[in-house]
Amino acid sequence: MVIITDNKAVVHSYMVPVVLNSVIEPSKKYLIADGVWTEVPDHISYSNVVWFQKPFKNGKNEAFKVQMDWEVDGSKGKKYKVENYDGRWSCSCPAFGWSGNSRTCKHITKIKTDNGWN
Repeated sequence: MVIITDNKAVVHSYMVPVVLNSVIEPSKKYLIADGVWTEVPDHISYSNVVWFQKPFKNGKNEAFKVQMDWEVDGSKGKKYKVENYDGRWSCSCPAFGWSGNSRTCKHITKIKTDNGWN
């Protein structure tokens, strides 16, 4: 989150914010925080930035967790959603719910195989 006041830019982010002049648009200046570009007034420099760091959750910065999902076809024509959130796999198919401690199904196995993640 970025809040611009008359003479300050208050930033709440995981990563240290960066202030830079645009190379493409020389008349514009941007503040970048957690990958989000916010245009700021020309008089704002890094010395005008007040940064509050977001805390890490579960020992890992949330900004670096990877989330991917796929829609897959079931054998009887139904669609299921396979998800991987930071290495934890899930599927909306009934077999995944019944898989117990293995926490897998043929849809997850296919996604892993197709992408060489076995």
